[in-house]
Amino acid sequence: MKLIVLCFFLVGFVSLGFIGRLEYKKKTEITVEVDSKSYHVSVEHDDTIQKILTRVGIQVSSLKEIPDINSFYEGQVIHLESRKQCISLNTSSAQDLTQIKGIGPRKADAILKYRIEHEKFISVEELLNIKGIGPKLLDRIKDFVCI
Repeated sequence: MKLIVLCFFLVGFVSLGFIGRLEYKKKTEITVEVDSKSYHVSVEHDDTIQKILTRVGIQVSSLKEIPDINSFYEGQVIHLESRKQCISLNTSSAQDLTQIKGIGPRKADAILKYRIEHEKFISVEELLNIKGIGPKLLDRIKDFVCI
């Protein structure tokens, strides 16, 4: 009698999927690409993109955008782009500013003069108030400057 009860218990145990939960959980292999650098990562079923980035040593704040990915599949490649290092309009020197293509010594000095007169820049668009910087130049340099 005990043997029959044990058999029914095991059949129910297997049919309900409990055995499957005891199996070894296979890791998924993915690749994370940041700019031109590749990181091959083993991912657990409950990993998040933030956990993965931390594991490979990438600071989330250094990325332009982080995708909202909830699940991963074998061989998946996730392409990410890092933020460009920007030159601060409020703290940089004239020499720093001349590193930006399109900003020479005169425009750099004009930027510093504007910063002194107005105490600080509130937005990158304020560069339009500086002689020699128009919408086209601003459009070309706006990704390289910050407040």
